[in-house]
Amino acid sequence: MLRRICFIVALLLLTSSNSIDAAPSVEHLLPGTTKAYFSVPNVAELQARFEKTQVYQLMEDPAVKPFAEDLKKQLRDRFDQANVRLGINLEKAHLFNATSASTAIIRPDDKEQPHAMAVIADVTGEIANAEKFLEQVGTELEERDATKSMTAIAGQQVITYTVPNENNPDESHKVFYVIFQDQLIAADHQQVLADIIGRFDGQAKDTLAEVDAYKAAMARCAKASGETQPQIRWFVEPFGYARTIQDAAGVKPQGKDFHELLMNQGFGAIKGLGGWVMVSEGDHEFTHHTWLHAPADD
Repeated sequence: MLRRICFIVALLLLTSSNSIDAAPSVEHLLPGTTKAYFSVPNVAELQARFEKTQVYQLMEDPAVKPFAEDLKKQLRDRFDQANVRLGINLEKAHLFNATSASTAIIRPDDKEQPHAMAVIADVTGEIANAEKFLEQVGTELEERDATKSMTAIAGQQVITYTVPNENNPDESHKVFYVIFQDQLIAADHQQVLADIIGRFDGQAKDTLAEVDAYKAAMARCAKASGETQPQIRWFVEPFGYARTIQDAAGVKPQGKDFHELLMNQGFGAIKGLGGWVMVSEGDHEFTHHTWLHAPADD
């Protein structure tokens, strides 16, 4: 009997240790300066549900598929900056069997680079596949004349690529990759990556999870959804996002600054908006809940 009790206690301790070592949720790893966030909590489930929709079946129709693939490529080339900057995006998450995957646009306190992108994917049990995927990403970057090095960041040896600007060879940006506590992390800003790693202790307060607009949006969506869980979560702080994207593109407003114009007209009251998306849930192919957070002045 005593031996059995000891075995049970040991098992409980091991289970407790595993839960302590588990990585915090992505919203606790990203900073409070996150301006846009898109997350897929379960990559395989989203894919399975999407394949049940008429949209997917239409895209797979032999008569439509060539057009659909061309449209996807055009949209990817035009809007998928995560793939352009990092060589990785959420669409590629299935290539290394990621359990979950998230991407974020961040506005760091950095005059030289006030913009950053990050991708975080859970690769628990798939480390070998993740490492192989990073090798493939490296090959693609080297085809763009990128140079590889290793950088010590937050106590970790981080794969680093210096990627030249295709339109201006005199300019370049750095991309950082690391697998830490079963999470594949990619970012194009060294301090942003260092801070993400630093938040794995679960003690940080400067996180997306603590942003009032984010908390309000997620809470409202959870209330509206009841027990139903989303396949996609998203959040945008619209004016911060617009400014960050402008800075990333090197765009300086000419003439009237529409950002300031909208702020002066009272639109600055909008602190953020976010939502949940459910795919193939019940009788509906897509269900979404969206919350716009514009609290009244105190």
